[in-house]
Amino acid sequence: LAAQGFDPDVLQLAPDTVEAPLAKELATHPAIALVDFTGSSAFGGWLRANLRDKLVFTEEAGVNTIVIASTGSFAAMCANIAFSLSLYSGQMCTAPQTIFVPAEGIATDEGHKSFDEVAAGIGAAIDALLSDPARAAAVLGAIQNPATLTRIAEARGLGRIVRDSAALQVEGARTATPLLLAVEAGDEAAYLEERFGPIAFVVAVKDAPDGVARATRAAREKGAITAALYSTEEAEIAAAIPAYAKAGVALSVNL
Repeated sequence: LAAQGFDPDVLQLAPDTVEAPLAKELATHPAIALVDFTGSSAFGGWLRANLRDKLVFTEEAGVNTIVIASTGSFAAMCANIAFSLSLYSGQMCTAPQTIFVPAEGIATDEGHKSFDEVAAGIGAAIDALLSDPARAAAVLGAIQNPATLTRIAEARGLGRIVRDSAALQVEGARTATPLLLAVEAGDEAAYLEERFGPIAFVVAVKDAPDGVARATRAAREKGAITAALYSTEEAEIAAAIPAYAKAGVALSVNL
């Protein structure tokens, strides 16, 4: 900055702590005209409610979803979902949380898969991805906040455990592998609330259109940055694309 003729202090870093938070003090300071925030919906909502005289941009939490209607590559689909759930232990704003699967199962290149088989396939793919300790540590990284471990423990009671979360054997590091739970469509209090960290739900829905309807409603009502759809039916894909676009969420198909 100085080499380009700017005051070096034009860019400053002011880290705070839970005990001595600075964000509210800085955001409300009269010299501040623009606030660009990434983080929780609770604080994002506070900023938008209290900074009426400033320009405010917020990128907040949400519930990212996947709908599995059918697939032409069951193993590859499970592997991709496993990676998405594991990457940085689900602590990114793009991490999926809620996976909608028809209760009667889906058609795949390996034949019909029941709901339980789809859930088990994703769980097995997570196990395979994390089977090598060095790779697991590189993919998962560390758990930033100890509160996330508490959240994982509490989430175990929200559904049937398909795959439990566990710590890696890495000395001095706080770690956790993904927790995968199976729930019913009516359990919205569990799967439609953001559960920050490596926590995911496989939700039994009536059929694929029901899954798309629930996923797009979640994007509208809870917010979302990413959404995914797996389907071998072109008409189904074509019908889903505008629904996701209207919900304001970026959609990937058969990734």
